[in-house]
Amino acid sequence: MAPQSPLTNTTSSQKPATPLVLLIFKEAAKFLKVGLSWLAEVCMHGDGPPYIRIGQCIWQAESALIQWMRGRPRMSTTEQ
Repeated sequence: MAPQSPLTNTTSSQKPATPLVLLIFKEAAKFLKVGLSWLAEVCMHGDGPPYIRIGQCIWQAESALIQWMRGRPRMSTTEQ
């Protein structure tokens, strides 16, 4: 099996994929068009998008944010 690149999520036998784009917490909130405090709260409760913690910094992959949004469709405004 070919070695996997940690930043592009491909093996050397595959064509290169889009590089992993990491956003700081503030950028992720802007990308999602939500408030920073709302994003912090949902992440604290485990309902938010997945994140990566490196030291004191929290990073979120742009692809994970998109996947998280796609997994949250609602049919009514009364749904939780």
